[in-house]
Amino acid sequence: MTLSKQIIIFTILFAVVALNPVITYGQGTRKVEKFILKKKVVDFYIIFSEDSVPENLNILCKGILRSSKNKQINISSDLMARFFRSEDVLITKAGRLVLVNHHLIKNDTAAISIQLTAVPGLSKSLKVPVNYKGNLLLNYSGKNGPDGKNGENGEPGVLSGTRAIDPEKGNDGHPGTNGDTGESFYIYLEPSRIPGSPHPDLINLIIHDKTDMPLDTFRIDTSHSTLCFILNGGDGGNGGSGGDGGHGADGDQTLSFSHGHPGALGGKGGNGGDGGNGGQVILYMNEKLESFHDRIQIFNHGGIGGHGGKMGKTGTRGITSLYREGSSDKKAGRKTQKDMSGIKGRDGKNGLDGPPIQTFVFKNKYPESE
Repeated sequence: MTLSKQIIIFTILFAVVALNPVITYGQGTRKVEKFILKKKVVDFYIIFSEDSVPENLNILCKGILRSSKNKQINISSDLMARFFRSEDVLITKAGRLVLVNHHLIKNDTAAISIQLTAVPGLSKSLKVPVNYKGNLLLNYSGKNGPDGKNGENGEPGVLSGTRAIDPEKGNDGHPGTNGDTGESFYIYLEPSRIPGSPHPDLINLIIHDKTDMPLDTFRIDTSHSTLCFILNGGDGGNGGSGGDGGHGADGDQTLSFSHGHPGALGGKGGNGGDGGNGGQVILYMNEKLESFHDRIQIFNHGGIGGHGGKMGKTGTRGITSLYREGSSDKKAGRKTQKDMSGIKGRDGKNGLDGPPIQTFVFKNKYPESE
């Protein structure tokens, strides 16, 4: 799963709308921007309180900027997302840090890096306390299929002496690619025992791939956590539009009642890609953790099929000097071309939803793979 996709999911589910009035938010922003513009900012500090915060981080942040002349300005929690960024955490509108990369956790802390966006190169590493509480989202959804390319337009027709070169048909649009299938995993849950840890009620979450080979391990709190698997199938790519047909060659530039040569047909629209099927979780749970089962969720919907590409337009009929517009036979030609228009590409099929979580209960340590 790409980092951008993780950030999008966390933003949708957990970004909290700031409650301060818009005018206060605007004044605070302008005040900080003015300080950055007029002062040479050389350092910043992140202050946090260790309250009960979701997403396995225990931080509600505020910031302080320091100038070269040791002048300072505070950045309130609701402005943190405007002035700071990080690839390790999502900074919500409320000023909370939501962990994106869970592999940064070591000894109940996460080492993260935060950058001041207005000053290139000014960043700071922080050690963040982790409480393992809140929602742990594991997103292993299939990738969306790329869209198909549009077909190229056909070349126009040409009159060369007494010989006419027919216009080219528009090229067909390329089909969209099928979306990938959501991943399938074996998941093992067992009590975690960390010597000296202040968190006594932790769970080891051990992830194996569909061949039952170990992939990853996470920890969550048994009493204050929700575990969510996101294993949706990828959406199918849209089909490319067909290219337009070439313009028909113009007729002789004389006082003639005839019209020019007909235009070529447009290309066919490409078919949309099929959506990928949702993934699957087979869960092995220690009997001591059965009460935790009700706080496990799975989203494994099939991906949406891509739309078929549009048919390219039929090239316009050529003209003569006398009847450039509106001659009866030219109107009839237009209608004939319209009647000959093809059908757009086929829409892709939606993927199938994955099955519900299949659960097995075991005693003691999780069973070893065969």
